[in-house]
This record gives sequence, structure tokens and C-alpha cells, in this order.
Amino acid sequence: MDKEQGYITICNSADIPGLKEAGLLARSIKINDKNRKTCLVTDNYDHLPKFIEKNFDYIVELPYGYVGEDDFECNMWQIYYCTPFEENIFMRKRSLLLNNVDGIWENLTKTDICFPISATNFKNEISDFRYFFESHDKNNVPKLFTDIFYFKKSLETSEFFKMLDPIMQNWRSVYVNLIKEKKPEYFHLNLVINITVKLLGVTNTNVESFLYHYISLENVDIDDIDLPDDWTRYLSCWVQNKTVKINNHKLNNFVFYNSPSFIDDEILDDFSVRSN
Repeated sequence: MDKEQGYITICNSADIPGLKEAGLLARSIKINDKNRKTCLVTDNYDHLPKFIEKNFDYIVELPYGYVGEDDFECNMWQIYYCTPFEENIFMRKRSLLLNNVDGIWENLTKTDICFPISATNFKNEISDFRYFFESHDKNNVPKLFTDIFYFKKSLETSEFFKMLDPIMQNWRSVYVNLIKEKKPEYFHLNLVINITVKLLGVTNTNVESFLYHYISLENVDIDDIDLPDDWTRYLSCWVQNKTVKINNHKLNNFVFYNSPSFIDDEILDDFSVRSN
């Protein structure tokens, strides 16, 4: 690697459950990609609990301070200005890396910024997210997946994050002006990023190998009508020897599990780097 590549995530220093998720993410990366480092972006280094430091190679503070009280991810635009890496894969804290992905990195490095155009369910099937993208469909907004994406330091990428800054800080006003139907009442990270893509006219490069498991009940064929909000209350999950299976389907590469109930002490211990 000519330029340093690494993985970056973001979490509030006061969010202990979130920091455990971020720590698990970092452990999964260290196990499956020993050639690349990890970075946590947070608001206050001094407030971090001690357990988090051993998980990350770099811990950096938001360069422009903690902006906004609605959702900590409103500050995600700042990662471009503080990442220690030339080439980055951003992963939200409720994510995992379960295999070596050198080949994916090799394809991504040919691009400046790349969002997956699709995601798979736990069965590795590509399927629709009708409810997740409802606002996008009604308002002619792109439907790129943004829980995990790639970017490098470049002019094109700097312009993207420069535009993302005011949109994230003023997301309510952006909704009023641009989202006329099915307007969410909360900060929707994916919607905000896709609005930025639309306004800036970003040409997203399709890297077919760059997709991830999005674990949800929305993107699987289920006959039941009365489904819980949290997939962990419906699907069986098995974690052992750093392998994750859902309903006996083994997950690979990138995973966005998006559930506060996924983590327990057994999973944290199973992904302990010292046991690798």
C-alpha cells in the first residue's frame, strides 16, 4: 500500500453502549485485516472510558467541536478533516468486518468516493427496502447505502464533505425545503447523505464487490404480519469462534447489524483480539 488505508468510525464519548459497539467493530477489523489500522472519532478524549483505548490505533477529537444535540452522527461530516488515513472505509459503530477484504480495497482505491448501490440480507440476497427508502422515493432522492462507504483524500471528496457540513448541521431546514412527502421526524443519516449526493451531483462509481449485509426484517421474505422492530427478537443469531450466523446463514465481509440487543458479554469475549 503506497498510501495509508484504514477504517474510521464515530461515537459520543458519553455513549457507553455505543462505545462497546465501536470496540467490537475495531476488534473484528483487527482480527480480519491486520494490515490496516482503525480510528475512532469522538467529542472528548478525556471523557472516554479506559476500555476503549486498547481497541483503536488512533483516537481523535472532532476538529470543529461537538455540533448539535439531536444525534451525534450529525457530526459525521468532520471525519474528512481529522482522519489519519489517505484512504478510508467509514463504518457505523453497529458494524462488523468478518473476512479479509483486500480485493475490495484494491477495487475501491481506483475511486475517490464510493457508496454501495445495494445491500444484501442475511441470506446474501439483494432485495428492496421499501420503507427505509420511502422518503427517497417520494422526493426523487438517490438510494445509495451509506452505513459503510469508502473515500480518499481528494478534491472531489473534499467538496462532498464541504457540502455535507451545512446539510447535516441544518437538517431540519433541509427537510422543510427538499422533503415534501414522507418527511421523517428525526435525523436520517442515509437520507441526509443522499440529499448531498443529489445536490452536489456526485457521480458514484459502482464497485460490484462493495456491498454489505444489512440485517433487518424488512429485506427478507417473511409471511408474519406482526413483526418486532428489532430483528434479534425474531431471528436466531449464533456467534462462535469469530463466526456469525443468522438462522444458520454465515455472514461474510461487511455487516451492519443495527441492533442494540446484538452485543452481549459472550460476543465481546469471542471477538477478543488476545484470543486470536
